[in-house]
Amino acid sequence: MMQSGMFSDRMSIIKYDQVEDGFGGWNNVKIVQLKFWCDKNEVEVDVINRSGKRELIVQQEIMMRRKASNNMNIGDIIMINNETEDYRINQIIQVDDDFFTKIIATKA
Repeated sequence: MMQSGMFSDRMSIIKYDQVEDGFGGWNNVKIVQLKFWCDKNEVEVDVINRSGKRELIVQQEIMMRRKASNNMNIGDIIMINNETEDYRINQIIQVDDDFFTKIIATKA
């Protein structure tokens, strides 16, 4: 049973938007769309070899309130405060019993 008082981490949803650069081109700009309280746990950490380079794959499980997660989509980028990495949402699972949402995200 998850209690809302257990949410100790602050999370931001980041969307990308194209802005005209004034020279006939476009720039992608990060826009912080929403901020929420959540609880995060590292579920899986794996080291793989890809194209001759070693890569660290970190998978996070994030619990948050269901109403806060209504504006999220799979593929959105989230930033957890006090961390340098961004995470991409892979799965959004609605937990019906407690009105919470579980999000599975990997390091982007």
